[in-house]
Amino acid sequence: MTRILLLLIVCVLSLNAHASAYLFSCFTGNGETGLHFAASERVSFPEGTRHGTVIPVERSVVDSMVESTVTGIEQAEAAGGWPSSEEEAEALEREALALLDAHPFRAPFWLRNNHLQTVFPPLARRLPTVVFEHERWETPDDDFFDVHFIEGEADTPILVLQHGLGGSIESNYIIGIAARFEKHGWRVVVQETRATGDEINRARKLFHAAMTEDLDLVVRETAARFPGRPIYVAGISLGGNIVGRWLGEMGANLPPEVRGGAIICPPFNPAVSSPHFEAAMGGRYSREFMKRLMPVAVAKAEQYPGAFDLEALQQATTLREFDDIVTAPLHGFGDVENYYSKVGCVHVLDQIRVPTLLIASEDDPFYPPETIPREIADASPWLVPQWTARGGHVGYIYGWNPFNPRKWDEEQLERFLLFLEGA
Repeated sequence: MTRILLLLIVCVLSLNAHASAYLFSCFTGNGETGLHFAASERVSFPEGTRHGTVIPVERSVVDSMVESTVTGIEQAEAAGGWPSSEEEAEALEREALALLDAHPFRAPFWLRNNHLQTVFPPLARRLPTVVFEHERWETPDDDFFDVHFIEGEADTPILVLQHGLGGSIESNYIIGIAARFEKHGWRVVVQETRATGDEINRARKLFHAAMTEDLDLVVRETAARFPGRPIYVAGISLGGNIVGRWLGEMGANLPPEVRGGAIICPPFNPAVSSPHFEAAMGGRYSREFMKRLMPVAVAKAEQYPGAFDLEALQQATTLREFDDIVTAPLHGFGDVENYYSKVGCVHVLDQIRVPTLLIASEDDPFYPPETIPREIADASPWLVPQWTARGGHVGYIYGWNPFNPRKWDEEQLERFLLFLEGA
């Protein structure tokens, strides 16, 4: 009954921004129901623990991964779909665009408002139950993060997923994508950022928009465990920025198993998008993230007294203030202006050298349309853009039936990666 009532309200309010703002505040204003609350019942922990096995990953192991994948280049190329030149990349891009453009996004009449597109998936989307195995990885800098995976079938491709700010293994988009590729027998690996979950990490750091070292560790360790198996890397929202940064920073030096990537609704240029984000919905999005981040920051301050100005943090009300007080100084950026100016994936997208899907909406309430890197994508044969007029932030709900909606961005991701596998 609650779901039916919600969908009726959505239909009525879809074209009314002020009414949708009120609806959003009703569901997220109490600080107890985050944007991904509905997903928490859709993840199963079969061993009765969220952590699973503790896996130490020694730096010597990481350094030896290049040698361990010497034959991986030949194996990956033999499997097909690995462009070895810009000409081949251009041909592959044309084929991919023809496939994807045949399925344009059309916002349904009952969900055209960008804010409702943004909040509908976590609030009302029906999700399957996904069973993950779990490992806690000890890192070379004496810290840890959690890795969750679906085993998949032998010798199938591997998809590595990176969640967004405040997200986790329980985020609706992680569950939705994982379930989609589980049906194809793929191994799915989800790396949760440090300080995600029920235990604060040990190191004098949390996470930030350009923190690519953990993703690099996950991909290389996965490649070492499963040599020759194709690996694809996808990130959503802030996770999309991290994936974009990593793919661009690595350029042509990626592990040979990495065959493609996907970047969905990232903050391409935080220096430009930050004011837009802070103003959206009267600051409600920003305050929602603050509710999730504050306990983590306070716990870190208790671990490392004086690491940042805790008194100033307790007076902060916006994500920008949080990044200025905590994120920037804690990770060596100094202040928020320097942090935002340096971490955007827009600075390295032109250096990506594997086929990479880009998805972004012009009505994303988090990022203004001028941050969409149209010229960069047009100039690169490695980038496969899917820009839309509507869709909100990681929304992309469509279909005539509000009780059985579809998720366009996840369908496009599925089409793209299956295409690369068959190319």
